[in-house]
Amino acid sequence: MKDGQQRFDALKQKMADFHFRFGAPVKSEKCTVLFPSRWADFVCGKENAFLIGEAAGFISASSLEGISYALDSAEMLNNVLKQNAADLNAAWWRATRKLRLKLYSKIIKSRCLTAPGIRKLIMHSNIAHIPLNNSLG
Repeated sequence: MKDGQQRFDALKQKMADFHFRFGAPVKSEKCTVLFPSRWADFVCGKENAFLIGEAAGFISASSLEGISYALDSAEMLNNVLKQNAADLNAAWWRATRKLRLKLYSKIIKSRCLTAPGIRKLIMHSNIAHIPLNNSLG
């Protein structure tokens, strides 16, 4: 995100309007987000150890958002554990299939939108084009 600092500053300004007070920054840190790039990057655990959220690879490749997937997968795991299945890890793997497919589709989408040639074709193709109504009447 090239304009991350400007967006963060704008967010702080909006929050200040709601009486949040921010002092001078102590220091600024950034991190690299590791997100799945292939199907094998989704790892749900083994031997009665279960992974959820970002630990399982449940993070969006297009937005880098992960907290909602962490909460959703925690609830899903809770439901799996209540089933008392013979092989809980296999049940957990099956239960996350839809989520993994959704996130894998975001990997493919991200690759398409960041590949210059494909992106150019998409932008010029009018795919999902929404016509604007310019009438003021």
